[in-house]
Amino acid sequence: MNFYGQNLEDKLVFNFFQENYGTDFKGNVLDLGANDGVFLSNSRCFIENGWRGFLVEAGREPFKRLFDLYKNNTNVQIINYAISTENGVATFYESGSLISETDCGLVSSIIPDETDRWRKAGTRFTSYQVECKTFETLFGNGNINLIEDDVKFDFISIDIEGMDYQILTQIDLTKYGCKCLCVEFNGIDKQKYVDYAGSHGMVLIHENPENLIFVNK
Repeated sequence: MNFYGQNLEDKLVFNFFQENYGTDFKGNVLDLGANDGVFLSNSRCFIENGWRGFLVEAGREPFKRLFDLYKNNTNVQIINYAISTENGVATFYESGSLISETDCGLVSSIIPDETDRWRKAGTRFTSYQVECKTFETLFGNGNINLIEDDVKFDFISIDIEGMDYQILTQIDLTKYGCKCLCVEFNGIDKQKYVDYAGSHGMVLIHENPENLIFVNK
């Protein structure tokens, strides 16, 4: 069994589903900010174990790798948009390698200020225009025929540099049947994430310096 998460978040989540829904449970995983689908991925182990995947990635190089990884997997849908608070076009800042010589796009963002600390540390960025869509446009009543209307997302992972909370609050966790949520917060404003997840009947079961994990009560 392989796990890929930054702090083995995927292992904790996988065990949650095994313990609470049975070893044969195969759900849907929604990965917002999926990167290349492998490096520090919260969705990879689930897809390897028969889950259906919906993976959203805006960056050119990460999406190319994501496409190459899953192009022959009919159980995985990959979506090349930047998810944002409004539809339109924005400048996207794609980061170069950060942790290893081969990773890419790990701290990419459409928020210029979000890139400052990484630039100061020597990370290089390439900028270009990307098409942005709201969560509702991609997956809700305003969908662009990406998914069937009644799809549920059992596990949702959100890693959208600097916009995690704004994206989270677009998602009706109850409507989409979310059983487990992993969201990046980087140690900032934890309570607002707890409050929003709590408004959908979810409780915090794990936190580390980067991520919060919530599950249904």
